[in-house]
Amino acid sequence: MRSQRAVSTVAGSIFFVVIIVTVDFGLIVRSIQVQRAESDLEARRLSQNLSISVNFTSPTTINITVRNNGPEAVELVALWITNTTYHRRIDLSGQGVVIGPGEEWTYTANLAWKPGSTYVIKVVTSLGRVFATSATAP
Repeated sequence: MRSQRAVSTVAGSIFFVVIIVTVDFGLIVRSIQVQRAESDLEARRLSQNLSISVNFTSPTTINITVRNNGPEAVELVALWITNTTYHRRIDLSGQGVVIGPGEEWTYTANLAWKPGSTYVIKVVTSLGRVFATSATAP
């Protein structure tokens, strides 16, 4: 009777260790998958490269051109126009503003700009990158 108890205890311990090892292995594999996905996302974020040019076309109009200098398409979700006394956020999310590699996108803002004022233009991508430039009105 005593040897059967010892065998049961040993078998139960082995079964418990097998379960623990299996669960730990699953957690390690999942952790590696999450780390790889985060790494890929960060690589995509860092590959984004946008340039912004600003043209004051008339006393009430500013043309903002965004050029994608990166290797893959970039979706824009917001555009900001600010200076010391003014700010405007243009929501682009859901509007399908996607700029392919080497392509440009232009936004015409109806804004009565002040000569000599400096405006900061920012664009925000769907991956959270922010690109900015400043331009002084003529």
